[in-house]
Amino acid sequence: TAADSLGDLRRALNAADAAANKARSTGASLLLADALMIRSHMLQGLGNLAESADAVAQAERTFQAVGDKGELARAEAQSAHLVDLRGDFPTAKRTYEKSLASFQEIGDQQGVAIQTNNIGVELQSLGDLNGAKKRFSDALAASTAIRDQWGEAIARANLGEILFDLGDLSAAHEMYDKSIALCDSIGNRDLAAYDLSGLAQVLQAEGDPRHAWENEKKAMSTFSEIGQVHTDVDIASARLLLEMGRIDEAAAQARKAVETLSRAGMTNDLSDAEAALAEAVLMQGNLPEARRVSEQARANLGNRSTFESKLNTEIAVGRVLGASKNFSERMEAGKQLSRVINDAQKSGDRKSVG
Repeated sequence: TAADSLGDLRRALNAADAAANKARSTGASLLLADALMIRSHMLQGLGNLAESADAVAQAERTFQAVGDKGELARAEAQSAHLVDLRGDFPTAKRTYEKSLASFQEIGDQQGVAIQTNNIGVELQSLGDLNGAKKRFSDALAASTAIRDQWGEAIARANLGEILFDLGDLSAAHEMYDKSIALCDSIGNRDLAAYDLSGLAQVLQAEGDPRHAWENEKKAMSTFSEIGQVHTDVDIASARLLLEMGRIDEAAAQARKAVETLSRAGMTNDLSDAEAALAEAVLMQGNLPEARRVSEQARANLGNRSTFESKLNTEIAVGRVLGASKNFSERMEAGKQLSRVINDAQKSGDRKSVG
């Protein structure tokens, strides 16, 4: 259960703190740094990002001082991940690039592949889809060269998403198919479920709604079986149901995601769920609620929101304004959607332009 998991994290944190105290008392610098890394990961799991960042920063300084380049590269990667979780994508990208350089220096090809992929994720969050595609392609080549099937599956999944956004449906379909096959081979059910949800979007765009919904249901069922909650899949399924004309089901699915994210305080993802809900209730004919929810989605946008979340939210706001009886609001809707199209075209996001 969730309570058991939290208990395990706290026990591991206490053990790491005890090890750190013992290392301090004996002057064992490397053991101290190792304990600090464990402390950072446990604090991250408990949601304490500030103390987690402080622990990894201390570990970095120690690894730097003793010249352990391998552990320094891993500490830099953990530091970048924490920055990403705070939503500072430009700084996360720069920190991952620093870690990449460290892995390249020591010749750790798996580390190179992982950090290259992570840089692609940051570029995607910043709206540089072509830059992200290049990094994911490089990560795929690096993972394939060292026969890292796990890394290859991740790179193919990320490429599938980017290729879909760029409008290359056949290539996206192929990438997802190959990632799913790899996931089945290595037992990565979590990533396989993500792939199924991504493939569902591709199938819908290819004009195959029946198989699209079959894949989406399988994705949601898999997450349920492994005891995980993934609101981004709930949001994707809500949007798929909207496209299929199953409006009431879409509204229920989007509302579920909004409630889950609200309880968790995850405002950086909440705007995307609210944008999907706004579009659903608008199609149900409830303009006042659609207006309220779309305005709330825009209010929840911030520096931690991805480029795609911002586009989705502004599209929802534009559509709600376009449904107004007020002429000036309908005019503003036209301007709003024109801005969205312009931003999407600059990023190469053909899906949002459509």
